Amino acid sequence: MAAKNTSKSAARDAAGSQKKSASTSSKPASRATKTATPAKKNSTAARPEKTGTKAQQKLSQKTAAKTSSMTSKKQETGTEATRTSTKKTPSKGGAAKFPKGIFSPATGTATTDPFPPKELEKFRTLIQELRMENQEELEVLTEQLREMTSSENMDDNSAYSLHMAEQGTDAMEREKTFLQAQRTSDYIKKLDEALRRIQDNTFGVCRICGLRLDSKRMMAVPVTQVCTYYKNTSKPCEPGRIQIEATGRADEENEA
Repeated sequence: MAAKNTSKSAARDAAGSQKKSASTSSKPASRATKTATPAKKNSTAARPEKTGTKAQQKLSQKTAAKTSSMTSKKQETGTEATRTSTKKTPSKGGAAKFPKGIFSPATGTATTDPFPPKELEKFRTLIQELRMENQEELEVLTEQLREMTSSENMDDNSAYSLHMAEQGTDAMEREKTFLQAQRTSDYIKKLDEALRRIQDNTFGVCRICGLRLDSKRMMAVPVTQVCTYYKNTSKPCEPGRIQIEATGRADEENEA
C-alpha cells in the first residue's frame, strides 16, 4: 500500500511540474504576441503621415506651376506693352535709315554722333588761329578809324579845308572801314561761340536736323551750324528731312 501511495504522489508531482512548465512557456509567447501587436499599430499609424507628405508635395507642385504660369503671363504682357510703346513713340536719338546716294558735301552725314576728340582738337586749333588773325585785323581797323576821325577834326579846324569831293571820299572810306571792323568783330564773336560748342561737344552738329555736318564744310566755315543746302534754301536737305520725320524734331529758325 505504501508503495502505491508513493507512486501516485510521484505521478502527481510530475504532472504538476509539467503544467507549470507549460504555463511558464506560454506566458512569454503571449507577451511577445502582445509586444508585436503595438508594432503593427505603429506601422498602421505611420501610413497617414506618408499620405500627407505626398499630398503636400502635389500641392506645392501645383502652386509652383501656377506661379510660373502667372510670371510668364506678366512677362508676355510686359513684352507686348514694350512693343506697343516702341511702335507708337518715335525715336528721339540716333540717325534714321537713309537710302543710298542722297549724301553730298552740301548735306548732312549719316550720323548724329559728334566729331571724335582728335578732330575737335583740330577744329579748335583752326578756330584759335582764325581768332588771332581777326583780332589783329580788328585792332588795325580800329586804329585806322581813330586816325581818320582825328584827321577830320583837324581839317574842320583848318582855314584851308579840303575840297567837297575829297571830303566825300574820306567819308566813304571811314564808312567802309567802320563796316569792315563791325564784321570782323561779329566774326570773332561767332568764333568764340564755336569754341564753346567744341567744349560742349556739340560742334559740327546741324541745329536743324541733328545730323553731323561734313568735315570739309566745317574746315571751310568753322562757325556754321547748318549744311550748305539749308544755308542756300532755308529748307532741310533730303537726309535732314528724313531725320526730322524719323525723330519728330521740329525745324528751327534760319541761321543768322
